[in-house]
Amino acid sequence: RKARETSDAGYYQRAEVALKRALRANPKHVPAAVVLSSVLLATHDFSGALVTARRVVDHPHGVQALATVGDASLALGQYLQGQVAYARLLDWSPTASAYSRLAVLADLRGKPDEALRLFERAERLAQESGDYGESLAWYAFQQGEVAFRAGRIEQAESRYRSALRTFPGYPLALGGLGKAKAAKGETGAAISVYRRLTEIAPQPDYLATLGDLYLEVGDSRAARAQYSTVGVVARLARATGRLYDRQVAISYADRGVNLREARRLALGELRVRKDVYGFDTAA
Repeated sequence: RKARETSDAGYYQRAEVALKRALRANPKHVPAAVVLSSVLLATHDFSGALVTARRVVDHPHGVQALATVGDASLALGQYLQGQVAYARLLDWSPTASAYSRLAVLADLRGKPDEALRLFERAERLAQESGDYGESLAWYAFQQGEVAFRAGRIEQAESRYRSALRTFPGYPLALGGLGKAKAAKGETGAAISVYRRLTEIAPQPDYLATLGDLYLEVGDSRAARAQYSTVGVVARLARATGRLYDRQVAISYADRGVNLREARRLALGELRVRKDVYGFDTAA
């Protein structure tokens, strides 16, 4: 939960250590395996997540691992398998988790209206079940992402702000708000949002975007400072896995720099994560 709230991947490492200790103590502890599979997914060990989740999905206390089976399948480009897992999850229980996964599939297929309806339904179910904080704000953030990709910038900004009201300082929602401001041409406001965001979560894509915004206003010195930090942060992040390789590859390709490294990162990512976004990055 702390990793999701802060975007600090170090918390995932701590969670993985604790969960593996629990499973050494009791290898048949299904809830620990369910959560471990979700942690492995978050750290981009998609194959490990899939194997761990499949071991327990047929257990009465492990059905929620179907969500991880579906998510990992999508990350590996196995969309039909992901759809089957989500359908099983929905049959088991029409929860917010199930509807949000169906929304992701709808968005992947270019159906933003359907995706938004499903995410809205998931958000209502989450509210009714007593979700709060980041767990609830995530649904509004996802609606913002769907609206943004569909070019509905005002709607996207509204949903990002809703997520921030639910969970103030939420890094994902701040990133969304910043790009919405930039898309509307409000560069100064976007810079302010991204400056706050990079203090909380200095991720490569956020730093690169802040650099681009500084260039727009003619501050090349500040832009260079952000760009130079991108590679440093990416190297430091390797201690927690290859979480940012795709982000770094995109930031390099967008600016036409370090293209050999960008290609290496993109193709390396594609070997372990064969989703449509991975192919797009490599292309």
